[in-house]
Amino acid sequence: KVQVAALPPGEFLRDLKPAKPSEIRKLYEAKKSSFETPPKVQFTYLLAEFDPYKKKVAEPSEEEIKAYYEKNKDSFVRTDKPAPSTEEPPQQRDYRPLEEVRGDVVDRIKSRKANEECYKVMKEINRKEIPADPPVDLFDKIRTAYHEKGIELVYDVTIPFDQKSTDEISKVIGKPTGDYLYNQWAFSDSTNVGSVINKLIETDKGFLLARLQKKIPSYVPSLSDANRERLEREARKEQIQKRIQRAGTALSDDINTLGLGAARRKHGVTFKPSNYFTLGGPRGDGAATGLDPAIGEAVRSRVGTLPMGQALFMDGSTFSSEISYVVYVEDEVVRAEADEEHAFRSRWNDQNTSVREKARGEYVRQIKATVEDFVSPKKPPMEEGHSPDDGHGH
Repeated sequence: KVQVAALPPGEFLRDLKPAKPSEIRKLYEAKKSSFETPPKVQFTYLLAEFDPYKKKVAEPSEEEIKAYYEKNKDSFVRTDKPAPSTEEPPQQRDYRPLEEVRGDVVDRIKSRKANEECYKVMKEINRKEIPADPPVDLFDKIRTAYHEKGIELVYDVTIPFDQKSTDEISKVIGKPTGDYLYNQWAFSDSTNVGSVINKLIETDKGFLLARLQKKIPSYVPSLSDANRERLEREARKEQIQKRIQRAGTALSDDINTLGLGAARRKHGVTFKPSNYFTLGGPRGDGAATGLDPAIGEAVRSRVGTLPMGQALFMDGSTFSSEISYVVYVEDEVVRAEADEEHAFRSRWNDQNTSVREKARGEYVRQIKATVEDFVSPKKPPMEEGHSPDDGHGH
């Protein structure tokens, strides 16, 4: 059982000193790498979107609908029942009837045709329209030329992005569905500004070609006002943490030398008692302490070697907590009954084993003696005063 005193940061804000310019500069130099901006790229793209093409696809014929349904029948097995065994004959599977899935079938046929048409258009552009040294306005010219043919394409430019922000770009141009990803091409050292990707990229929105417009190398920004404000906040946080560490260490030291009562009066802190709890065991038993589960788990892992009547300071940053604590071991109970029971049973088993082995050995010895007497009986001893030739015993 322990008692716990919380040391929240809000209690250590009084008379904080603002960081000096020299301290901010020193902190900036120490944390310079954390301000580094990662490499970024930007590209223009030409996209054939599925949806506009899908709207232009004619309604499929009844023969197409039936043929697609029969060919893809396994994708229309009822899902509200247990999945059929792979060994179950197809005729025994519970398929949804065509009339029930007709709308889905029509939509799939149109999507497939739109996909094929988009691929056909972009493949033609990639093969015929991309010169070895593509000009800056290439995609804009291609879009205009195909618009005059009645074929609509999307031409636009991405925002500069780094490797970790590709999800934001995917919201605009679609998430790649193939093996080849546009970020692999754009961030490759072998890709030069102005080059066009050499193969089509398929996304969940359509097919696209991309032209690398800009590469922005990583760099470390100067000590700007925004960075200075961030560093001032960090310096303030470090100052508070040092105060907490000093206060927590002083409190635990006074408990260990003066006792809990005297230290509590001296520092004016409040302690909260825990439940009795066991040490060790699986993680996740922090709630059994009666404390907040996070601090309870940390206490269970740290007080095992701390003697009763002693205290320690627990820095919250070491167990992902904004609050630090001083923990005092109030009581310790050795659960001897379990150990004594185990020891008793162990001695009982050892003794039984010894007795059985001893009895078994004595039994074997007696059997051997009986057998030996039967095979070679011993002669009775002679009485005193008689000899073998005195005539007695015949």
